Amino acid sequence: MDCRLETKKAQGSFTVEAALIMPVILGISVLFIYITLFFFDRCTIEHMVSMACLDLAYENDVGSAADMINASLNEKLMLDWDLATDIHEDDLSYHVRVEACPELFNKRFIHSSYALKHFCPKY
Repeated sequence: MDCRLETKKAQGSFTVEAALIMPVILGISVLFIYITLFFFDRCTIEHMVSMACLDLAYENDVGSAADMINASLNEKLMLDWDLATDIHEDDLSYHVRVEACPELFNKRFIHSSYALKHFCPKY
């Protein structure tokens, strides 16, 4: 009769341990997925900034580059971001700057790139 009592206690302790560990495992999994999406979005923003800079260097159209950045980022980003785009042109170069702030925490990330005008061939 004592053997049966020890078996029931062991089965009950496994259930309690699983109930305590499962939320931790689930939380770590969700955090890992969010971090992955966050870094994917940062790489996407950085890529769009450099592509817009190259587009500016070859086509010299500031309006189309700004539209390309906004349309591409709204289409491709996985998370909600507060985005501010700034394109500056001087005599020698183009500067593209995107400030991005994720919705979950209050930290601004600045992505910028520049292209020199005189290195681009004119066809």
